[in-house]
Amino acid sequence: MSERTVDLIRTDLQSAKNEAKKNILLPVREVEDLLALADSLQQRLELKDHTLKDVEHNRSLLSKEVAERDRTIDLLTKQITDEVGISAKAIAERDMFKTSFEHWNKEAHRVVNENSKLRKALEEIADSKKDMSGVFCRVAAREALGRE
Repeated sequence: MSERTVDLIRTDLQSAKNEAKKNILLPVREVEDLLALADSLQQRLELKDHTLKDVEHNRSLLSKEVAERDRTIDLLTKQITDEVGISAKAIAERDMFKTSFEHWNKEAHRVVNENSKLRKALEEIADSKKDMSGVFCRVAAREALGRE
């Protein structure tokens, strides 16, 4: 055999070996690719599950915060309503007391004026010395005035 023939046989043999390796390795590579793809999909699924759990947790926290906010709004609304009611009641009571005070103030002035007039009358009676028929009146007037 010639050297060229030997080279061709060697080349053919090498090509045959490479082809055999390819045929053997091709399914292994495909399986490796499929396993890598499955691992990648599994990681993505775990990441999405973790993200979903985080979203659910955050949703739960937000729901609690909204419920607390609603309770606070209800409480503040009740307090404002109560304060407005108390203020309205206080204003009504103030107006009633003001009216009552004005009435009793007028009544007090009237009584003081009457008292002054009666005191003047008693003083005139107590100080009069004209006739004897009013002696008992004068004595009673002096006693009423505290003069004895």
